[in-house]
Parts: sequence; C-alpha cells; structure tokens
Amino acid sequence: NDHGNWAEAVLSYCGEIPTSETSKTNNTSKESFNFADITAISNTHMVDIKWETLNEVDIDMYVVERSVDGHDYKVVNDQSGTKSNKKSEYIGIDYNPVIGKSYYRVAAITSQGDKIYSYEVEVDFEIFKTKVMVYPNPVRKNQILTADIFVDNLNMGDLDINIFTIDGRLIQSRSKKMNQPQAFEQFKVNTLESGVYILEVKGSDWKRIERFVVR
Repeated sequence: NDHGNWAEAVLSYCGEIPTSETSKTNNTSKESFNFADITAISNTHMVDIKWETLNEVDIDMYVVERSVDGHDYKVVNDQSGTKSNKKSEYIGIDYNPVIGKSYYRVAAITSQGDKIYSYEVEVDFEIFKTKVMVYPNPVRKNQILTADIFVDNLNMGDLDINIFTIDGRLIQSRSKKMNQPQAFEQFKVNTLESGVYILEVKGSDWKRIERFVVR
C-alpha cells in the first residue's frame, strides 16, 4: 500500500536495515528515548503488535516490520509519533500475517533521520478452525459492539449467538446461518447496565465464549 511503500522509502533513505545485532546496538544509541516494551499477539486472522515508549519527543514516526527468518524485514505499517516526554502506548496490526513462525520489530525514526530499533518478538500464527473476537472492548453505551466470527468449512451452518450477564442471565439471543468463513454481528449496548457480560457463540458441536465490558 502507499503507506507501506512510503515507510519503506523512509527506511531506505535512512540507511540499510540492520541485522538483529545492529538493532540492539542502535536501541541504546539515544539515551533520551527507549522502547519500554513490545509484544506481538496472534489474533483471529491478524497479529496485534503493541509497544510502549519513553520520552519520544524526537520521534517522528514508527514503522512495524516483519520477517520470516529474523534477518530480512519487510514493512507492515507505519504511524506518527505523539512526541510525548512521558510513557506512550501504540498498536500496529498485521492484517496479512504469515502462517507459521515470524518475527516483528518496530523502527523509531527520529526527526534527524536516525533509526532506533526495538528488540525482536516472535509469534507463531495459525488459522483457527473457529474463533470469535469482540470489539471495541470495553464498549461505551453510545457505541456498537461487533462480534467478528471466523469458522472453517467444516464448522459452517446454524449458529446461536447469546449475551449473558456475568451471573448467567440471558439478555439477548439471535440465530445466524453461517455460509461463509467470516461474519460480523453487531449489538446495541445502550440499554445495558455498566459491567461485565459474556458473548456466547454456539455451532453444532463447538462453542466459543468472549467476555466484554460495558462502560
């Protein structure tokens, strides 16, 4: 995409992408900036890359990169920095992850064009036979809750979708014919009291449960 090509060009302009040993060295070259933490989490059919930073006043943008061998990295996405002198949190999403093992890292691009690399994190991505994800979570009463339902060919068919209170009281129920691998079901939550709820999705021989919070 255009953003990815632009970020790739920025990285190329700033210099060659270093190996993992070089990235560890570069990460300590700027005393004023530091990657506090980075994680990569395998989700339904994407990977969430989350990172925290300290004192990023000199950082213009962040570039998320992925590698299948831990050496050659490709740009996944990019986003601007907030230029805060306090702890900041970010998330980047890989919508087309590689099946199996891969590695992620984040490059911080300074206003002078320098690159500061995070350490690498490993994720083993697999295609789930059935998976349910709810978002936003927590959800506010003026928002719509979405259930992202993913099934393989063997688990398609009639689904029962229920919402329970945390103590097991059924408050919403609907049925759905699942005739494709992915479906998005939306729910209004404006009539629900603030608290924790359970979304249950049941097929003929499987069940998935996700908790969500209404604020």
